[in-house]
Amino acid sequence: MRELLRFGASLAGVAIAAVLFFTTARPLLADFYLISSVLGGEALGRVLVAIHDRLQG
Repeated sequence: MRELLRFGASLAGVAIAAVLFFTTARPLLADFYLISSVLGGEALGRVLVAIHDRLQG
């Protein structure tokens, strides 16, 4: 279950990054969105796993 939560959050981050990257006209801003979305997805995955572990006891 932990791996599924992290994978799902990372996949969502990559999907958001792709949309932002291809819809932004400014190259530097597009690169920033790409990196921050992927890192945000990874961080969200870690938070979800921590919450899941805490709820499981």
